[in-house]
Amino acid sequence: MDKFSSFMVLALILFVGCLSMLKHELNFVKHQLAKQDDNKDIKIQKRSKRHIENLSREDYEEIMMNLEFQNFVREELNKTVKAFVSKLPLETFCKKELALEVGDDINTKSICPPGPIGPTGKDGKIGLPGPPGIPGVRGALGPKGEQGLGLRSPVARSTTLDVTAKISENKTLSCTFFGNPIPTVTWKHGVKSYDIHESYDHQESIINSTIMLQNLTWSDRGNISCMSKSILGNASAQGKLNILIVPRIKYNETILFAYIGSVFTFPTCQVVSNPPAVVSWKRGYGKMSKSRFNVSGHTFTILKVKLKDEGFYICTATNYLGSDQITVQFKTKPLEFFHSPPSYINILEDETSVLSCAAYGDTSQMTGKWMYSKTYFHPKKSIQFSTTKELNMFNITVHTRRAGIYQCEIHQKESSITATSFVSFATFESNLMDTKQKKQLIDWLAEEELNYDLCYNSTGDLSYGLNSPERNCSSKSKTITILKDKQGCLFGGYSPLKFQSSKVGSSFLFDFKKNMKFEAKLSSTNNTCRHSMHYFDKILCFGYGDLYLYKRYVNMMQFLYYNSTLSDSYNNSGYTKLGCGNTGEISEIEILYKIG
Repeated sequence: MDKFSSFMVLALILFVGCLSMLKHELNFVKHQLAKQDDNKDIKIQKRSKRHIENLSREDYEEIMMNLEFQNFVREELNKTVKAFVSKLPLETFCKKELALEVGDDINTKSICPPGPIGPTGKDGKIGLPGPPGIPGVRGALGPKGEQGLGLRSPVARSTTLDVTAKISENKTLSCTFFGNPIPTVTWKHGVKSYDIHESYDHQESIINSTIMLQNLTWSDRGNISCMSKSILGNASAQGKLNILIVPRIKYNETILFAYIGSVFTFPTCQVVSNPPAVVSWKRGYGKMSKSRFNVSGHTFTILKVKLKDEGFYICTATNYLGSDQITVQFKTKPLEFFHSPPSYINILEDETSVLSCAAYGDTSQMTGKWMYSKTYFHPKKSIQFSTTKELNMFNITVHTRRAGIYQCEIHQKESSITATSFVSFATFESNLMDTKQKKQLIDWLAEEELNYDLCYNSTGDLSYGLNSPERNCSSKSKTITILKDKQGCLFGGYSPLKFQSSKVGSSFLFDFKKNMKFEAKLSSTNNTCRHSMHYFDKILCFGYGDLYLYKRYVNMMQFLYYNSTLSDSYNNSGYTKLGCGNTGEISEIEILYKIG
């Protein structure tokens, strides 16, 4: 069967091939006839060894009829072959030796599977470029573009400066500025660790500056700002860096004392916290009486302190991040003076002295009085006084013009305290000093029983009889020398030593007009002199020549150390003059000595 099928197919292919050749011949004849009708002078060409120049029209018509018949037969044969071939197995046509073209309508490629792809051929040589084309017609003018930026002063476009962070966190803030030319950006803040980065958009004329705040601490909190600047101006933006922190309490006290019966307020718990902490007080053990224990925010007060209130108290501060607390010990103490009068007071005659004493406690239960006696051997008696009460403070005051012994007494239930002060009249047998100057001298001397008498006085020409003070005062110690210049100003010095003493004592100088006291420098120099009315060319020396009288002039050697405003110099030698005169000329001198 396979051999028969192959033979039939081969025969059909040959037959169809013959018909195709005949078809080509007839097409050529028809072409020649058409050309003969148009131009009979034109000879018909020869093709395939056939000469048709002598054919008549009748011969042509006969040939045309035969061709039409052949076309009919070929079309019917093609139909029959197609029907026959479609029933044959596909492998019959796909064999290598039978892969031929069958008629015009049979394409073996459409019914046979494709074979393997062959190797790619080599690329051909690149051809020569063709000549340039003719330039085209110029196009129409386009629309007008947008206007450029022009010169612009800096403007803040966007910022992220308000930020909240926890301790040790990192945060990034940014500022964006517009300007042409593009401005420069600087930052102002209090952060210790940070990095700054910048980026630019030159087309939009924008700068973006970012700052990374690193490892933030509590001290980094505060305002933060970015500032832009160009030749056309500047712009800035501000924000706030908010740091969150667990409460921390600062309390300097570890133990507190209060007087029994007093109203005592605990020092405030100083709390560092963000957000703000809630502060509370509680007792370490035992209950707190609501009637006497008052807690209001940071303030904790105990009314009418009792012995049983002693113990430990705890202050606690809390926010949502955490809490902190401190413990303080509270103890009571007995009644004692807050202040008491000095043990010894010097006053001038006809001068009023004010004595007062005060103590802490429950003022509603405190009493007091002042007692007086002329000497320790005389009986004490109560004298008139005034009383003041301020919260926990009880104070009693007395005014007196009498010398003697004064005793303050304060009582609170079974407790009592007393303080004694001796009041003495101070006397200065001086014709130069007034009452105000005498009071000032009392403060400068700060001694008990200030009774000074006159041992030397001189007026007029001091060059005469200047040695007489040595005769009158040589055996005296604790002497006060008062000098008066021509302008009436008083100044002088004090020495605890006797005249002609070879020792150096704690002498001092004073100036009433300047209201100043100067301790003698007591520095050893070539101008050394003892407390003497005559020592070489110096008269009336104190210490090591700190103050001396020389040819009726008084100089204080290099005394700018004590007061820089005393800048007057004498003969440009570094001395500072006392008193008021430009020359320092003395008009009167007094020397007082202490009695007893």
